[in-house]
Amino acid sequence: MSSRRQNYRTQLSVERFERRDNPGTFAYADLNAGDPSSDPERFVYESGSRVTYFVATTAGKGQELGRITAGGATDIFDLTPGANNSTIVSMAANPNQMKLLFTAMTGGMPGTPGLWKSLFGNTPTQMATFVSIGEIARIGQNGWMFAANGDDGKGNELWWSDGTVFGPHADIYGGSDSSNPFFFCTSPDGNTLLFEAKTANGDRLFKVTVVNPAPGEAYSKPQEIGNMSAITLPPVTLRQWAFVGTRFYFAGDTDGANLELWTVDLAGGGGLQSLRKFSGMQLRDFRAFNGKLLFAAAVTGGLPELWMSDGTVAGTSAVISQIIPTDVRDLVVAGNTLFFSGSVPGFGQELCTYNGTSITRVTDRVPLAGSFQPQHLVAMGNKVYFSAVNVNTGFFELWDSDGTDAGTILLSGGIGTVNLQPTNLIVAGNKILFSGVHSTNGRELWQYTPGPDY
Repeated sequence: MSSRRQNYRTQLSVERFERRDNPGTFAYADLNAGDPSSDPERFVYESGSRVTYFVATTAGKGQELGRITAGGATDIFDLTPGANNSTIVSMAANPNQMKLLFTAMTGGMPGTPGLWKSLFGNTPTQMATFVSIGEIARIGQNGWMFAANGDDGKGNELWWSDGTVFGPHADIYGGSDSSNPFFFCTSPDGNTLLFEAKTANGDRLFKVTVVNPAPGEAYSKPQEIGNMSAITLPPVTLRQWAFVGTRFYFAGDTDGANLELWTVDLAGGGGLQSLRKFSGMQLRDFRAFNGKLLFAAAVTGGLPELWMSDGTVAGTSAVISQIIPTDVRDLVVAGNTLFFSGSVPGFGQELCTYNGTSITRVTDRVPLAGSFQPQHLVAMGNKVYFSAVNVNTGFFELWDSDGTDAGTILLSGGIGTVNLQPTNLIVAGNKILFSGVHSTNGRELWQYTPGPDY
């Protein structure tokens, strides 16, 4: 079954701010004309066609899927005609295919589960409907895997698609019982997909790999690599995982109260191993850096500090440096440097870096123990972009930094009396997209393009 939906198009409006040394360009789209806000979120960048997708709310259409092209054209697709919301369950872009595939509930409450696609950022079409639909993830150069119940008597199982056709990939549980695959995690090269699923012997961690490269791409049947029966994953918004070399790391608990760092060697086997138990749910921001896992974690009820792991119990430890920030968050790697936000004694919440040897406080833009409060960090090249306080106004604005005090620059300083409050930052090619507050139109879609040679 296929269908086409109406969409609403607008264009970014350009505004310039006070960046005098090498001014970039700010632009915004009033997706929900006037106030209230459209509240764009859940950004996904598809680099093949340079299109960014997101979810936003507009008058008369409710919450729907939107897009912005490299040229600045924006669209809101009314997948469920009228004011009823569409629930976008999961999205996955494949730049080689120049497509976004996503799973959604459309048609009003309770909604019809379906698999959808958008090619080159064009109006989405529905590929099929299902009894139920779940997560979707990219695999390889040409494929996707997703969880669905196809009303074939096998329950909710693992399906595949190449963006044109689709079908069941594996009946993991067997019979009519559902394995309910979830926690889909794709390796950086796209050639490995991990997920959790139920079996007759309990929950297991599975691996699917590309066994025949494109063209003619083919995938292995799910291989069991770990017993998850005693491990509980945190809520979706708190889940943490990362691939580092041949290792996969994730956070899960066995006591209902304290998260543990788990790992499995995808090349050497050996099953799942718990490396350390931490305090409460404060285990976050997993990043691969210099062949190790860097993350923020708390012990004995304290605030999170910077930790590292090489995949062994002995090699899992707090980072020791002359400066030991707490309340560490928003880790991101730019070039050869790890940037993060951390509370530095005597200075407040500041922008910090780690070079593999020592931690450095980058700048002190709010003096006298005031907090710069950097957050929502993203990396473009050797720089990071983030939201932080402008000491002159007390407002959160857009900044960038190359890791030096002189190279930490306020970008949106000419916005006047408006608290921009950038959130949901994403790198889209050579641009930064984010959700920000406009002076008259509420929280809307914004774009920042750095100046030439910047």
